[in-house]
Amino acid sequence: MDKKQKFFAGALLCTVSMGLGAGGMYLANKKKIEFMNRYPQFLEAEEFATEEVLLTPPDVDRGTVYKAYFDLYGDKYTTWTPGDDSSDKKWVTETANALPTMLGSGIRVGFNRDDKPCFTWVEPGGAAAEQGIEIGDVIVSIDGKTPEEYKDIKWLNGKDGETMKLILDRAGEEVTVDFVRRADEMTWQGLTAEKYGSTLYLRIEHMNRETAVYVKDALSSHDFEKIIFDLRDNGGGMTVTSLEIADLFLDHGTLYEEDNLGEVTETNMSPEVVYDVPAIILVNGKTASASEIFAALMRNDGGAQLIGTQTFGKAIYQTKTIFNGGVLKYTNGTVRVDDLPYYHGIGLEPDVIIDMPPEYIGTENDVQLQTALEVFGESIQKVE
Repeated sequence: MDKKQKFFAGALLCTVSMGLGAGGMYLANKKKIEFMNRYPQFLEAEEFATEEVLLTPPDVDRGTVYKAYFDLYGDKYTTWTPGDDSSDKKWVTETANALPTMLGSGIRVGFNRDDKPCFTWVEPGGAAAEQGIEIGDVIVSIDGKTPEEYKDIKWLNGKDGETMKLILDRAGEEVTVDFVRRADEMTWQGLTAEKYGSTLYLRIEHMNRETAVYVKDALSSHDFEKIIFDLRDNGGGMTVTSLEIADLFLDHGTLYEEDNLGEVTETNMSPEVVYDVPAIILVNGKTASASEIFAALMRNDGGAQLIGTQTFGKAIYQTKTIFNGGVLKYTNGTVRVDDLPYYHGIGLEPDVIIDMPPEYIGTENDVQLQTALEVFGESIQKVE
């Protein structure tokens, strides 16, 4: 091979190598390129901001960036929350303050400017206040253990009547309190059970994992001939919980869940009825999701009456997964009850429409509950 041939051979090899390299780079970045082709607005916004108005975005937390992307789906239920129950301060604080001891003792906990756990609220006249706990007290130790992670503030929780030894820092002075817990299990369970004549009134505030167990306990603890379910302001929770409660009253009824891949799961009520009694369900604009499923099944398959105002209209469900050090919650499918019209974004219309401010719930002005009791021929006098 002469020098000219070697030159062209080398050039050809170089060209081929460059082509293969470019092709490899394209394939490796194909998805990224396709993404930018689909959403060129990102580049347009960046170009305008940096070149025309001289704006350069500051360094932002990744949650802000993730939110910008997930907002493209137009689904308000798709969210990304940083951390988990041990690393995210807000998450830990919210869950801790909903625990039985916090509710019963009249305390809320949080973190001060030095990131130390402290009592942020003490109910006047509550169990904590009577035992000497004050707002701002920094928690040094709980039963001899020093809180080191955010999640450790949950050590405050325990059984009603149990004593824990607290060492507190109050404005630089060490204070020791042998604190007797007062745990409000009923509020924590989100369940209220009362009797009006032969009617059992059950207020269910959420549909969490253990709610069905608490409802079953309440049902078995009372003799009743009629029942009123109060689902006002109940934003739902777990679909399986609403189905488990409904199954106690129904001998038929079907829920269809269709995921994003088009696969349909069918859940049928069992043919056995545990409680064969007339039912009324109180609902309002915050009755949503699993609570609406329960209401729709009970009315369509059990003849229950709905009293109140139009429900929220949420007939989709979400799934949680771990993503980049946080929890991603996204819509994973839709739900349909029997062959009823799809009520997502619409809600369920009550059989008896009575508008009422939500702050009247549980007061002497609760005309929705009063109407339900009148339908059942009961007075508003509770049975002690």
